[in-house]
Amino acid sequence: RRQEPALVTLRGTSGIGKTRLAEWFTQRAMELGCVEVLTATHSAFPSPTHGIPHMLERSFRCLGLDHEDMVQQITYVLAALRDHSLDRDDEREIEYLSVAIAELIRPGQGTTGHQVRFASQSERYAVVRRLLDHRSRRRPLVLWLDDVQWGRESLGLVETLLETTT
Repeated sequence: RRQEPALVTLRGTSGIGKTRLAEWFTQRAMELGCVEVLTATHSAFPSPTHGIPHMLERSFRCLGLDHEDMVQQITYVLAALRDHSLDRDDEREIEYLSVAIAELIRPGQGTTGHQVRFASQSERYAVVRRLLDHRSRRRPLVLWLDDVQWGRESLGLVETLLETTT
């Protein structure tokens, strides 16, 4: 209703069912068409499926794609999120975000002309924030961060998202 980020924390001892509750909630909300859900999982020992990069890779359906195909896929998805025809500013925004998101997913793989280098973590968070703004235009967005205590980058993103609304 407020169209701004809000935080819900599920707390409890290990094995009590926090993940199952969050899974049920997100599945039911998606069944009803109420929300879009992006899920990032975390673990004590990070793997290729850990955190925000893998969440982005899955949400844009670019698992296994090379860099150029990944940028094209991200561009296609971002363009489809628009409710109107694209003007030149929209095209530039989508072009930048596509390359920046590809860099977040697989750092250092871009070729000349399709590269974004982040100077700080805050720049990375700003790109994710812009993406979340795009993804939440049609319906509310749930960002489910499972076992986030193991995800320093995800915790920093949450802090940044909440700070920018106050």
